[in-house]
Amino acid sequence: MLMGIDLCFFKGFDVAMRLFCPALAGLLLLNLPALGAPLDQPAQVRLTKPCDRPAPGGCIVHVSLEGTITPETPGKLVAVLNEEMRRINAPVVPYLHIASPGGDVNAAMQIGDLLRKTTATVVSNGPCHSACVFVAVGGVERNLSGIGIHRPFFAQTQAKNFLDADQRYKKMIGTVRAYLNEMNISDDLLRIMIGVPPGEMQLLSPIDAKRMGINGIDPAWDEYMTAREARTYGLTSAELRKRLAAIETQCGREDMMRSLAEVQKRQECRTKLRERILWDMSEDKVARLAMMSDQICREKPSESDANRDCRLTLAERIRNEGENRPTAQSSAR
Repeated sequence: MLMGIDLCFFKGFDVAMRLFCPALAGLLLLNLPALGAPLDQPAQVRLTKPCDRPAPGGCIVHVSLEGTITPETPGKLVAVLNEEMRRINAPVVPYLHIASPGGDVNAAMQIGDLLRKTTATVVSNGPCHSACVFVAVGGVERNLSGIGIHRPFFAQTQAKNFLDADQRYKKMIGTVRAYLNEMNISDDLLRIMIGVPPGEMQLLSPIDAKRMGINGIDPAWDEYMTAREARTYGLTSAELRKRLAAIETQCGREDMMRSLAEVQKRQECRTKLRERILWDMSEDKVARLAMMSDQICREKPSESDANRDCRLTLAERIRNEGENRPTAQSSAR
């Protein structure tokens, strides 16, 4: 969620964080290398789909970033998001479409840091090579193709001797490792990066990209979203995961689908079963809960604790209706 960026700071609803001021932002103070991509075609950042309807958690805005990442690219992204926030007078959550051959590592990590703080989603149909990967892993949800990696290297060698070069290289790799750890990315990614010479490019398979955490959902974001959804149904996170797994068992996993018809059938199955299994009620009772919630809980703000508690109270009442109703035989006595 992004709100009120100025030259040096941006603010969320309840927090102010450093972003883009050379005198303050820690990453900008680091003299990190480019990854070797040509810098004669700087990345263009454009708003491709503006905010449709502001929401409490931030309005989703689609942004494209295409081209080589340069030191100016973070400022371009900030400017685009600022302009949209001024227009709607509300916070935004970026949905970033990226296609880049790479570029400046420092700038890429600045963008990734911003994306993480704003809980952005990052997607790409490729290519996403070199420094582009550092941008992408900043998203809390990522779906990328055409991922290419190789070892980071200095665009200009300033080392006076081997010991100097060794120290500079270790410092660079340490900074990259710390950044990837901050993004909850497996050390496997950096290990494989280091093994690929700068003049080469290793393309990652979808399986490898998912295993290293590049594609998928950030673990911390997954925990947060799971806990939030669990509260909606009055469940623990563990119980919610168990019920979601039951839905997958009955409807099938998406990665096992072999045709569009199978994918559609799976989605229909999930739609039909989801509320029944999560609420642990029959289809008729789920329908009653939805109707009563619209009537009784509508005055309470959407997604608020009051609205959630109202729905949970109604759900418990509906579940217990059959148990509390006296049978004909007991009434006759």
